[in-house]
Amino acid sequence: LDGCRIILQVGKDGSLRFFGRNKSVKTFLYDEKTDVLPFHAGIKLDTFRDSIFDGELISTNSCVSTDSTDINNSLSACSAILNSEPEVAKEFQLKYGPFKFVIFDVLKFCGTETCSLSFKARRIIREQIKKVMSLRSDIHPKLFDFVNYKDTDKKEFYEELVREGGEGIMLKDLSAPYELGKRRWSLLKVKRFNEY
Repeated sequence: LDGCRIILQVGKDGSLRFFGRNKSVKTFLYDEKTDVLPFHAGIKLDTFRDSIFDGELISTNSCVSTDSTDINNSLSACSAILNSEPEVAKEFQLKYGPFKFVIFDVLKFCGTETCSLSFKARRIIREQIKKVMSLRSDIHPKLFDFVNYKDTDKKEFYEELVREGGEGIMLKDLSAPYELGKRRWSLLKVKRFNEY
């Protein structure tokens, strides 16, 4: 995935709020990004009240133009729009398509903290969420997605991904808990290395 890390908080009323992973220098709170995601704002996830999902927000169109520059990758497009005014963000998404939120972990599920659970246990919960959301006809499939996991042939998977232009893969220890904001050996990023 080549986008911006985002935390999705499902409120006790089922409403959605999106937060960046950085804290504001003014308020010392995580930057809320809900107002620049107008296509997600009206969705209610009543089934998952009081839940928190970790994921990545990606632009479904990586070649875009703003008033001042041409952007040719998803990460830059996502970054530019997440840090723009709500009206600009809405206009951009009307022109190029809405952002997709890709869920890859569950930090809280229906009022129960899950960070202390193993990744394997959290992955089972995530699969249940995926199944329920796939049955919802009111949620457009372009707004939400889920990371696909590969338990076997990781080297082959990595090589295929890189051949197709992907950046790399994440290797996770299935027994590890979730640790917010910490570098750890239970989560490794494997990327291609270019020498110039």
